[in-house]
Amino acid sequence: MGYSVPLPKDAENPSYYIIDMGKDSAKMAEVDFEQNGTEYSCRALKSNTVQDISGLNYEWAKSEDWSGEDISVQLRQSDDSAWVGWYAFGAGVQWCISGGNNALQLLDTAQTIVENLGYTMPLYPLESAESAVADGGYAVAFSAADLKKTEDGYTLTAEIYDYDRYEMEEIDNLKQGGRIQICQQPVAIGSITREDGTVHINGGTEAGGVDLVEDDGIYRTNGSDGQPLYYDLGSLTLPLSKDCTFEDQADLQGESEGAVYEYPELPAAIEKSGEPFRAVDTVITVRMEQIVQIIRYRMS
Repeated sequence: MGYSVPLPKDAENPSYYIIDMGKDSAKMAEVDFEQNGTEYSCRALKSNTVQDISGLNYEWAKSEDWSGEDISVQLRQSDDSAWVGWYAFGAGVQWCISGGNNALQLLDTAQTIVENLGYTMPLYPLESAESAVADGGYAVAFSAADLKKTEDGYTLTAEIYDYDRYEMEEIDNLKQGGRIQICQQPVAIGSITREDGTVHINGGTEAGGVDLVEDDGIYRTNGSDGQPLYYDLGSLTLPLSKDCTFEDQADLQGESEGAVYEYPELPAAIEKSGEPFRAVDTVITVRMEQIVQIIRYRMS
């Protein structure tokens, strides 16, 4: 069937099933397992498009979709249930994991499977800086002075940033007279034009409006520098894990490859970097409410 279902290391009591979807459809794989006392069901189906394969029928109070380089992600939650799905563009496979009604906990389990499959989980649309305590990667801004020595190690206080992403269908259906959320603010659409994959709202960026561009199966905001329109969600202080690394791809010293600094060398490396860390080029990875990695990317 060509499916691989790499479960989390602490998964227990797995049961494997094949579900017949009909003679004209591919068969669906399902693995049921337990993790930390919660029962989960993980499904995979070869598909040409994103679809709901959860088998759950609820009125979803929370419905969010976002995309990244490798996959698009779907999250649905009600008072009684939740599921997280992801569609792998290159492989043409729709995945889904369900279990319980805690969407963030479910998202953490999904991220483990996603990374075991070799994909990168895209950034989750944040509601506040406090949301960044959940496992995941986050765009941040900070200076060397924001790294503080403590009795137990180090903490980093950073501004947490995000940017707006939209489903293709949502933007394709936008019309003059409607409204769109930009940087957490509602914007009335006085005019809308489409040109070569770019949507110009209210005349576009050059006229004081907004541009949206296609990016890996979604639309996102686009500033005059070609970067998303990041907005500040507030500051958050988190401890660094004892195995935290700092990867600096900015090539500030003119070297061909970015350097990787282990925990003992990390504070000095950040201190001597000289340049501020910006949301457009800096990402932290959080695991179990600790920072386990800091990456500053090279900007062309």
